[in-house]
Amino acid sequence: MFTRESKLRFFSHFYQLFLQSHPEIEALFQHTEFDKQTTILKHALSMSIMFAEDDNDLAKSVLTQTRKSHSRSRKNIKPEYYTVWLNSLMHTFWACDPQFTPSLEKNWRELLQLAIDYIKEGYEH
Repeated sequence: MFTRESKLRFFSHFYQLFLQSHPEIEALFQHTEFDKQTTILKHALSMSIMFAEDDNDLAKSVLTQTRKSHSRSRKNIKPEYYTVWLNSLMHTFWACDPQFTPSLEKNWRELLQLAIDYIKEGYEH
């Protein structure tokens, strides 16, 4: 069971890794309220899990909005940043969850890649 403290530690660790992983990424977050951003990340992970299920209209709708907001013409979240995001998340799992395994990592990567690919497809629009 995860405690509130362990959840806070997880997300703090993730953002520390993610922001330090690329100078352009750190700049994108310079005016970010991280309490709010953590809530957004939790929601994004939930929607990504739901998106992997067939015919989940809610998840597809939410990811379509993310796809639009992250496009080149809006927030300009470059496609290569998603690999950095995913790697930072996996490193965080390894650092924070003693029960994390290579099999779990593989499953998480496959699941999240579906949502990432969908979002990235909208970059040029």
